[in-house]
Amino acid sequence: MKQSVALIGFMGSGKTTVGPLLADLLEVPFVDLDAVMVERAGMSVKEVFAAEGEEGWRRREREVLAELSSGRPLVLGCGGGIILSEANRRELMARFTIVYLLASTDTLAERLISVPDRPLLDVPEPKKEIERLYAERLPVYEAVADISVATDARAPNEIAVEISDRLGDTEGGAS
Repeated sequence: MKQSVALIGFMGSGKTTVGPLLADLLEVPFVDLDAVMVERAGMSVKEVFAAEGEEGWRRREREVLAELSSGRPLVLGCGGGIILSEANRRELMARFTIVYLLASTDTLAERLISVPDRPLLDVPEPKKEIERLYAERLPVYEAVADISVATDARAPNEIAVEISDRLGDTEGGAS
């Protein structure tokens, strides 16, 4: 049986882009956790945050993660803040090979500042907020990751191939 892979990293690090490519290489499905949550809520991320706050979003995240982690092998693209919850970290570490996609704050700002539906960046100075949130989350990303892969100025397919190769080098990898 193939083991599941969870892609973690800050918003804009490439999880949703790299995830389907990696899933194809591993011959497993790709699931975007945020997309599942949005579909089930019947609201956009921004609408969920407005109606339920970040706490409501994080509650939904825990519920969907628990459900998805007990199923068949997959590549799971996780939201950038999933690692904020100790329960989520335990679930991810127990059931997934965790791949941290990292990018510089400059790259993240380029990718994110003009993107709608990022409620955490709906502030007067989004670049400063990216830097603040990233600094806060970085130690946790690094602590839970089995594999770390830089995404700055790299093609998504190249990143997916690197991850696939590195999974093959760790404890039997994806098989």
